[in-house]
Amino acid sequence: MQEYLNNSDGHLWGIGSNGFLLRLLRDTSRTSRPSYLEFDLESILDGNRFNEFALFYRVCHCTRLPRTAENSTSCWLEKYFQLSIKQGGRVRDKLRDRVEDALKTLGTGFLRHPKNEALWERVKTSTLTAAEFHRQLLRLVYRLLFLMVAEERRVIVPEGPEADRRQSLFDRYYSVGRLRNLAEKAIESSTFGDLWIGLQQTFALFEDGDSNPLGIPPLNGDLFSAIAVKDLQGTHLYNNVLLACHGTALFVRRPSCASAGELQCVGCRGTGLSLRELAGFPASLY
Repeated sequence: MQEYLNNSDGHLWGIGSNGFLLRLLRDTSRTSRPSYLEFDLESILDGNRFNEFALFYRVCHCTRLPRTAENSTSCWLEKYFQLSIKQGGRVRDKLRDRVEDALKTLGTGFLRHPKNEALWERVKTSTLTAAEFHRQLLRLVYRLLFLMVAEERRVIVPEGPEADRRQSLFDRYYSVGRLRNLAEKAIESSTFGDLWIGLQQTFALFEDGDSNPLGIPPLNGDLFSAIAVKDLQGTHLYNNVLLACHGTALFVRRPSCASAGELQCVGCRGTGLSLRELAGFPASLY
């Protein structure tokens, strides 16, 4: 179906199904990754997942599909698709400024914490230069962004016989989404720093590889290497500072609701951000 759509001049959208899974596909020039929306009909019906069924019904109803090849570019599906592209572009444009604010929040929080005397001394004596400190803070923020998108797309915990149990444990104890939920609420001043300690344990999962209890494979590359944020390891950070960083870097104002002040997580699918698009983002901040 995808190959047919890509080679057809008159058709943009198509549907493929084996009775258990249904895929909604669109003509695309990107052949290196899938370009479809998939619904697990068997799981939706067996699990009585009404919300997912409602989404399936609204997206795949015949009124959303083009009736003829001539109106492929004016059907509701195509309007939704084009709108998501525009909103994603606006989110990416605003993300840079929010990350800069998050870097300032984190940097100030680390240096002002009374137990980070060793870090302050390294900065004061230029053993840790301002440029290197900035790079490590940026890697930290980018880790949060990367994990938020990966968690949203459920690509962290590998498939297998214990996938559901491991996913539940990850969501409950290690997920960055936990901090996101806390950041959505009113943030009060705190003298505790357990959230930063827990976040470092989350990072360790991606450094240890298959030896970790959840069987999460290591993420190759410099971002999650042991030396990526070496000067921040063993430091202290108040909970309210970490949550303020999440509220700044991980949420952007929803383009269609800017006047209402509604915020949306940058990892959510509605923003149009992907892991690949985030991959080149930090370069503009170095």
